[in-house]
Amino acid sequence: MRGRRVLMVVTVVAVAGAVTAVELWGTPFLEVLSWALAPVALVVAVGALDPAGTRALIKGVLAAVRRQRRTALCVLLLPVLLIGAGGSAGRPSLNTVTGVVLVFEGRVPNVVFTRAADGVGYCSRTDRTWVTRWRGPSIARDWPRFDDFTAFTSTYGGLEVFGRRGDRLVFGYRDPDLRWHAVQQIGGGIAGKPAALEDGTPDAGRRFLVFAADGAGGVKVFERTDYAGGWPPQWSARSTLRTPLADIEGLAAAKDRHGRLVLVLRSRGRLFQMHRDPAPTGKDVSAGWSSPRPLRLPGRALPAVTGDPAYAAVDDISVARALHVAVPTASGVVLLSTRDVTRDWQIETVALGFTPEAVARLDSASADDSRSTVIVLVRDHALEYVWRDGRSTWSEPVRLTC
Repeated sequence: MRGRRVLMVVTVVAVAGAVTAVELWGTPFLEVLSWALAPVALVVAVGALDPAGTRALIKGVLAAVRRQRRTALCVLLLPVLLIGAGGSAGRPSLNTVTGVVLVFEGRVPNVVFTRAADGVGYCSRTDRTWVTRWRGPSIARDWPRFDDFTAFTSTYGGLEVFGRRGDRLVFGYRDPDLRWHAVQQIGGGIAGKPAALEDGTPDAGRRFLVFAADGAGGVKVFERTDYAGGWPPQWSARSTLRTPLADIEGLAAAKDRHGRLVLVLRSRGRLFQMHRDPAPTGKDVSAGWSSPRPLRLPGRALPAVTGDPAYAAVDDISVARALHVAVPTASGVVLLSTRDVTRDWQIETVALGFTPEAVARLDSASADDSRSTVIVLVRDHALEYVWRDGRSTWSEPVRLTC
């Protein structure tokens, strides 16, 4: 009976280690390591207080293992089974991901993703350690499947999502109370990945813009102006920006520090940019756009891109003064940045040794003013990510779990 009690104490410690590992790490190697080290940590702690008692404890455990072989086997297997089940039981699958976007809600980073079988979900975190498990996921199970999508957080709060289903543009919303609202169609005749942003301020009046390729070298613009809490919000098709490009496969939209609206377009493996100055063009969003031109790099050519560009989500004011774009290539990710779209872009290559299906970037500053950059990517329909602190080297790709 004494042997069983000893083994039960060891079991409780091991199970506690396994549960902690499942919740914090989400990585099988670290889970098993944490489970294995939990009893060792107990022995070391007790040994520091009572060496003689520790030796007696170890002898007692070994004697109990010899007498209670079957019980000992259960002790070894139980945490392993918990790790295998705890990492997936009750958690929606993240092995069918088709797209990813990074956004901030306040200062909370969110990884927003689409799945092959249904609509949208997201995971979040409140720390900046990056190595631990993300929280979630929350899934909009009643939403339909999207072929492409984008998302952002507005000054109203909540998560605004824009998806393409065939040639239709649809809009969905998750409010600040974490309730998912039904998807509505807001336009048609589009192709590729849409882009969206909020233009204006609460004082001057909010305006929300969505840009989407029309499949014939043009960009359709949809607009929603400020509304007093009415639902569903009313969208209108404003115009189509005509370009000389043969086709546009996807695009990203942002507003720079000068108040310009800036589009980065992907067409046949190349990136182009066009922008609109805030004055004197006024509020007519269809007027005042520059012609598309290839992104300029100082003294080198941009590698061929294999996926859609994505502007970085930023919570650091010093970083936000520049525009940051991530785009997948055949061997990894290219990071582009500029403080003035009328000048050259700077380039950094992140070599991964494989072709991501989609990428998103996040730039963040923690409470101690340390900066970090995170790239979340889709690989074989699963989420992975790499990160770095400051100007340190990039981490190895890690499976994103939540």
